[in-house]
Amino acid sequence: MEIKQLTDALAALAHPERLRVFRLLAPLGETGLSAGEISVRLKAPANTLTARLNLLVAADLLSRRRDGRSVIYFVNPDGVRTMIQMLTQDCCQGRAELCGSADFRSARHAD
Repeated sequence: MEIKQLTDALAALAHPERLRVFRLLAPLGETGLSAGEISVRLKAPANTLTARLNLLVAADLLSRRRDGRSVIYFVNPDGVRTMIQMLTQDCCQGRAELCGSADFRSARHAD
């Protein structure tokens, strides 16, 4: 991931509604959810949700697959991992392992 890709990924997550989509999908793994189900769960209009999903896909943070007539969206672990690696590669005087020692599950906050 180059700097441009990193800034695109961070910008995609910097919007509250896109972050809500990402956080909804993150714990579901490859199971993901259909766009319709995401819309229902987040009470988001379908037209704006589509734009948000497309931006997250373009930023390499989400992937999608067809399942019959539905499109299933799920977090792209490779894109997320690359983003985190880029953010942490230079931290702590070159000791990136210090950034990875936190239990990220305990940092999950309520919406």
